Amino acid sequence: MSTWLAAVVIPLVVSLVTSLLAWKSHDDRLRAELRTEFTAEAVITHLLRDSRWDTRKFTTIQGYLKGFGENELRKLLVRSGALCFDEAGDEVWGLRERNRDKWNPNDAARK
Repeated sequence: MSTWLAAVVIPLVVSLVTSLLAWKSHDDRLRAELRTEFTAEAVITHLLRDSRWDTRKFTTIQGYLKGFGENELRKLLVRSGALCFDEAGDEVWGLRERNRDKWNPNDAARK
């Protein structure tokens, strides 16, 4: 009986430990790869929470976050909770909760 138990338990424990170590390694690698995006989102949130402005020009945000393409930066803005508005022909971005007066979720005409 003890031989059977050892034949089952030892491979099970080894398999469990190996799986946990592989998961941890994968998780650490993924966090390192995404650290840039997480940091960029934090910077965006900080810029858009500044009490002096409800919105910021896209070009201003782009000036603070070099190294991102335009569409990649727009995706980061959306992930940060920002919405895009057109103000006097300029593309401006602001946090959803700070721009409720400008945001109409029923506005199907937005392009």
